[in-house]
Amino acid sequence: MPLRIRHKSCSRWPRLTTAIVSLYVALCPILSLSPAHSSEIVVATYEGVINPVAAEYLHDALTFAQTSGAHALILKLDTPGGLDTSMRLMIKDMTASTTPVIVYVAPSGGRAASAGVFLTMARPCRCDGPRN
Repeated sequence: MPLRIRHKSCSRWPRLTTAIVSLYVALCPILSLSPAHSSEIVVATYEGVINPVAAEYLHDALTFAQTSGAHALILKLDTPGGLDTSMRLMIKDMTASTTPVIVYVAPSGGRAASAGVFLTMARPCRCDGPRN
């Protein structure tokens, strides 16, 4: 029995490693486009319920990232969920942003439940042609 429990806890490492490597691969081209001094990534941390304060916080973080010329905004998120209207405002801001937004659920044991799921899945649709 202890071997089975150990095996389950060890099975998290491949997924965590894959997530970290994927994030690194996604950010490498961004970081290598310009000199090191102008490569800036803004990190915004939000822990709590998704509500109007959360929507305003993300809006301000995106505005700061855009005005500072950041290459990306990482939203470090830990939420049990929250209000539908606030979540929709946050998704609108994220998808309309010219700065890429990366949502990262942290710390270990953190969650993105309910409205947080939709925030982590939100991504802009930038296509050249008409949508089908």
